[in-house]
Amino acid sequence: MIEKPTIVVIAYNRPISLKRILHSLKEANYDCEDIRLVISIDKADDDKGVKNIAKEFKWPHGEKKVIIQEQRLGLRKHVLKCGDLALRYSSIIMLEDDLVVSKEFYKYACESVKYYKDEVQIAQISLFNYEVNEFASNKQFRTIQDGSDVYFIQTPSSWGQVWTDSQWKKFRTWYDNEEYLGVDYTEKVPSTILNWPETSWKKYFAMYMAHKDLFAVYPRVSLTTNMADVGTHYKEQSNNQQVNLLLECDRNFIFKDLSKSNCKYDSFMESLLIKDYLKIDDLSVNYFGYQEKNKTNKYLLTPEILSYKVEKSWSLRLKPYELNIIYSDEGQGLFLYNTEIQDNKNNNLFIEINKLKYQNGSLSKKDLLKIMKYKLFRLMHKK
Repeated sequence: MIEKPTIVVIAYNRPISLKRILHSLKEANYDCEDIRLVISIDKADDDKGVKNIAKEFKWPHGEKKVIIQEQRLGLRKHVLKCGDLALRYSSIIMLEDDLVVSKEFYKYACESVKYYKDEVQIAQISLFNYEVNEFASNKQFRTIQDGSDVYFIQTPSSWGQVWTDSQWKKFRTWYDNEEYLGVDYTEKVPSTILNWPETSWKKYFAMYMAHKDLFAVYPRVSLTTNMADVGTHYKEQSNNQQVNLLLECDRNFIFKDLSKSNCKYDSFMESLLIKDYLKIDDLSVNYFGYQEKNKTNKYLLTPEILSYKVEKSWSLRLKPYELNIIYSDEGQGLFLYNTEIQDNKNNNLFIEINKLKYQNGSLSKKDLLKIMKYKLFRLMHKK
């Protein structure tokens, strides 16, 4: 049986964005017919253009339904209301209007739903692949290659995601019962997320996943990319979350059970399995420099220079971080600290520069000067 998720596009007041995603949906590849498309438009003062685009759009692959919200919902309530469509349609693909989809997005969605729909520890299926850590100043994010097309993170995707009715119902029950009240998420969820505004639905879903020890399935090559047009959470257009799209795939996707995967990451996008290689249980991994993770456990693995005893160290040459340990590439870049023993150390500029190059890539002096000029320009014009 072919799983046929309903496609749900969430729109507000960005006509160009809506036109672009609808075009990419129309041009995608579909192996089946009768695919339902729902376009939900939140109320705005000037939404005539968006309404016209949605109503006039010709969808050749099945039924098209346009929902015009009668009252302004805001992003969080709009997503929650559209998420409830999963309870009606069995499964949905939710896409905000500033995304572009790969031609193979629907094939991936169908196959992944079929594979993971009964996996109780999966809260969501992402169509987006992280190439940077959005919670840690967009530092590079790389995963171990294990022969499959997926990896797992304990944080939700908001740039193209799939929910089954069962997955969404569990979240809705948790959310509606306000199970998040009175829970300390400080060491479970990045402070960046916890400080997001109340317009963010993703903040609540992140807390839900941390609370219930759940994961999202992520593809290694992205089936969506984020154009980051100006909107509720973007004050200026950005390319920070632009990723490489899968152009074509003439084979079935290779999935792996969560329990058998070597590619599992926590809500901070840090490795959950490196402790198995090190044979240390009381270990906190802090590749990306989160302050809240520095004193969580007896042992701490990080490229940060800290005032603790170094038990062992590795280079920062192989990517991702874990390969430096797996291949025993010793050096001064990645440190295993014993946080119970103080050891004052001088800051080593050479190590700091190598860390920045490793995490962000090398930039020429000319490029750095351009960035500084741009940042200064933006700062002056904010006043």
